[in-house]
Amino acid sequence: MEVLSLARSLEKPLEVLKMENNYPGGKVRYIENGLGVKLPENYRLALQNYPFPKFAKSTGWSLWDQPFRIVEATGFYRNMKYARWPENLLCIGDDGDCCPYALDLNDGSVSKVYKGNLMKLMERYESFDDFMEEVEADYRELPP
Repeated sequence: MEVLSLARSLEKPLEVLKMENNYPGGKVRYIENGLGVKLPENYRLALQNYPFPKFAKSTGWSLWDQPFRIVEATGFYRNMKYARWPENLLCIGDDGDCCPYALDLNDGSVSKVYKGNLMKLMERYESFDDFMEEVEADYRELPP
């Protein structure tokens, strides 16, 4: 199954980690150059000042902070056989259920879609800021 192959591919080799951490311009440039996109300012700030320390370097949280995973997952969904993502969508996270969150780089909305299939919308936020409010509320409810 395609989604399982994505999960396996997100195991990051040490050399990728070193390259990512030393990339000129940091996380934002790594993603922008890797995918040929321009990230919205509010998403850029969230990447640069990751607000969820318990989930740093995790793939089991709604918002990822690792550029390699973002580039890899976005590329995967753009090349899926049954439901290719357009170039304006960026995979920004996944709660660990293989149902990714897609940031629309055109209008700033965020959608959670079932197994990457854009026809199977699970949640939608009008803006990245609305998405962040929800994720921050979930984070505050976690035990210390």
